[in-house]
Amino acid sequence: MINLSESKNPPTEVAIITDTHFGARNDSRVFLDNQRRFCDEMFFPMLAERRIHHLLHLGDYFDRRKFINFSTLWESNQFFLEKLAEYDIHMYVVAGNHDPLNSWSASLEQPENVTVFSGNQVERYEVFREGKPAVHIYGISFPQRQVTD
Repeated sequence: MINLSESKNPPTEVAIITDTHFGARNDSRVFLDNQRRFCDEMFFPMLAERRIHHLLHLGDYFDRRKFINFSTLWESNQFFLEKLAEYDIHMYVVAGNHDPLNSWSASLEQPENVTVFSGNQVERYEVFREGKPAVHIYGISFPQRQVTD
């Protein structure tokens, strides 16, 4: 596990990321390699520097609604989900219109450090610092691709 307390910066409560679209452009190797490089060289080092332990993903984690390329799934797990655990980061996920709750992605078993918001009501999670609530995270997922009301 990476020790985030070594940073000289005060802790930031929550980082936000959105629209990662893992598997974009028909599972393009170029896109996936760029996403891996971004995570390895920029994103996770920044999270460590700022001592971030909570991440809010605002939707469209995956690009495809109907299926997943297993290579994309495996690799994105390696360079994103496993890194979250390594850095002791909990991720809260809003399922987006590309990966709504009624799509194939809902059947994935999530690691302990990943929470997916439900699609039937707004949910609230508390982020604690020094045993006290510091931030409240609210969210609701897309239950299906299109929501009309």
